[in-house]
Parts: sequence; structure tokens; C-alpha cells
Amino acid sequence: MPTTPPSPPAGSPLPGLLLVLSVTTGLVDAISVLGLGKVFTANMTGNIAPAELATISKPWTSYAEAEGFKNAYLGLLPLLHYTYSAINPVAVKSLMKAVGLPAGDLRKPLTGLEGEALAKGVRIIQELGLDKKYGYRVKPLSAVAA
Repeated sequence: MPTTPPSPPAGSPLPGLLLVLSVTTGLVDAISVLGLGKVFTANMTGNIAPAELATISKPWTSYAEAEGFKNAYLGLLPLLHYTYSAINPVAVKSLMKAVGLPAGDLRKPLTGLEGEALAKGVRIIQELGLDKKYGYRVKPLSAVAA
């Protein structure tokens, strides 16, 4: 027989606080969606390729824009495959650090990519020309793979 969870003590601020937090969270989401033109995206790859992610996140209003999406998406596909190759945010944060972008430490028990796994991501950035476009300070691959 299922049991009901205990009720908070009388006069507890918990129910009101949870209600305020729920409403606040909903407002933040709604404002974010409206501010982005009714589009909500959350993709950490945008930290490495911001303009490219903006292009593929924009709603299409014409065939030309859909074609632009397709070309941008297919061009960025190697980086997208890489950034989803490990548990989020391991690959992205490891790559951000490797190219000199600020990235906080991973939460435990996650550990960053190293060696050849990290060098692969750096090569993708170089092949896509993102290092030159955004001025990333890429270490030599021998230093990254070591």
C-alpha cells in the first residue's frame, strides 16, 4: 500500500518557496525563448563554434535559409560528433581548455579527455578553421596528445 509523504510543518515556508521557484524558473525559460525569437537551444558546442551554432539554431523562413542550415550543419558535423563522443560536458570542456577558452573544472567523478582523444578534437577545430576564425591558442598536437 503506497504511503503519502509527510506534510511540511504548519507555517513552513517550503510550499511557498517551491511555488516561487517554479514560477521564476518558468519565467526565465519563457523570456529566454521569446528573446531568442521563439527558439530555445542549449548546446555547449556553441562555446567553441558560436556563429556556426547560431546558424544551425535559427528557424528557417525560406528555402535559401534551409539550404544554409544544411551546409552549416554538415560542415559542423565532425565537431558535433566529437562533442557528443563523451558524457556531456566532458568533451566540450576538455576541448575548451585545450584551445585556451575559460572552462570550469568537471564535477566529480568526471575526468577530462587527454592524449589522442583530446588531440582528435583539436584536429577537428583546425580542419574546420575555427582556431584561426576565433583566434584560439592551440597547443601543438604533440603537447595535447602527450
